[in-house]
Amino acid sequence: ANVEVGASKVEKPTATDSALTSSPPMTYFTAKNTPFYIQAKAKMQDGDFEAALTIIEKGITFILSSLPDNNEMHESIAPLHYMYGTTLLYSIEESQDNPENSLMAAQAQQDGEDAAGDLQIAWENLETARSIIMQCDSDKMTESEQEERMTDLAQIYCRLGDLSRHDGHYEQAISDYETCCKSRRDILKGEKVWSRKIADVEYNLGVTCLSLAAEGEKKLLDELNNNETNDGGSKSAANAAVASIKAQPPQDAGSTSNLT
Repeated sequence: ANVEVGASKVEKPTATDSALTSSPPMTYFTAKNTPFYIQAKAKMQDGDFEAALTIIEKGITFILSSLPDNNEMHESIAPLHYMYGTTLLYSIEESQDNPENSLMAAQAQQDGEDAAGDLQIAWENLETARSIIMQCDSDKMTESEQEERMTDLAQIYCRLGDLSRHDGHYEQAISDYETCCKSRRDILKGEKVWSRKIADVEYNLGVTCLSLAAEGEKKLLDELNNNETNDGGSKSAANAAVASIKAQPPQDAGSTSNLT
């Protein structure tokens, strides 16, 4: 499936890029040592999200063009898809605090894009990275590579949880956080169980559960308020009818004798 990663201009291959194509076939793990991944990660950590996304777009395009079958689900592009999705999500998250400086705000002004579209693109890239990693043949990996794969997969689930929570899909976020937490507990055993990576996802899980509970409480209160409004309307109608009867002039004795 085609995954949208933007429409920035792709630069011509450099000497470094050419060296990549002449090296042995790229794998999931060697892709994280490419200039594309390293430079994009550095830009993301510096908060220069736009530059990071541009580098990633170039990297994905170049790697795909170097593959014999142009396989969009090749393991070598999984790290870049993750990097694109998480970078775009960071820009969205930051926009809540600094809307005038964020990439999302700039895009909204220049291209008319909104947060929903950015979230969709971020989800597509994270989900593509997850699908590719899940398909990797773990039997061909060393023990350390298998652990790295599990660690990366847990991180993807964490960011998918962040995205769903941001979008108000709390149940899905809880599911993703729980998967992440289980994976990290399987990896970080013994004294490592006190790792911040576990604490962070536990915290996010707790906050999301509270958000889901608050949402349920709000719905319940809204229903009660609606019922009270409806009941109040019925009572008002009844009171109006009683007042109307009381306001009528008294009937004569003949008429009242017919009532039983």
